[in-house]
Amino acid sequence: MAALRAQQQAWSDAESLYLEATGIYERKPGPQLTDIASALRAFADVLKREGAARRRVKDIETRARLIETLAVKPSRHPSQSSLK
Repeated sequence: MAALRAQQQAWSDAESLYLEATGIYERKPGPQLTDIASALRAFADVLKREGAARRRVKDIETRARLIETLAVKPSRHPSQSSLK
């Protein structure tokens, strides 16, 4: 819904919907890191178009990059350690 409102250039509606969506993704357990990062990137884009403060946009973009980094970093279980 947020993407649709952004396409319609209803920036204020899109902003509140992306804010809600990212909150839901972050509270929901499970491996949806890429979904969170995508939503944050789209949210930052809406904020840019809306003329939001650069610092706010930058903070959200930084969160997205951090989450993307975590999503691609292979997890290592202790049993996989190379203690030989």
